[in-house]
Amino acid sequence: MMLSFSAMPPTNPKPSAAKGAERLSFAWDREETPASLRLKLERATEEEWIPLAAWILREARPDEVWRFLRPEDVDKHLSKLTPILGRRKDLWTYLIQTWHELGKL
Repeated sequence: MMLSFSAMPPTNPKPSAAKGAERLSFAWDREETPASLRLKLERATEEEWIPLAAWILREARPDEVWRFLRPEDVDKHLSKLTPILGRRKDLWTYLIQTWHELGKL
């Protein structure tokens, strides 16, 4: 028996809350736009900011991170961020340490 993939019904993506707005490329697990993420970061308490910042540091490309986080803030909270950065922990520790050595922080 031969399967015909052209006969498969089209997939209907679930409706997006961010429809019509720029959806973040790294927000694969949630509906998030740049504006909504900035608002969450701005309104977050430190307790709320840490996991949100860690999510950005884990999921976004390094060049995308700086659209939402300041290097000074990442440096200030690095000790609280590193335990929840997963595989990206070494990258961010290295970058922040190197920026210190270069006098950028």
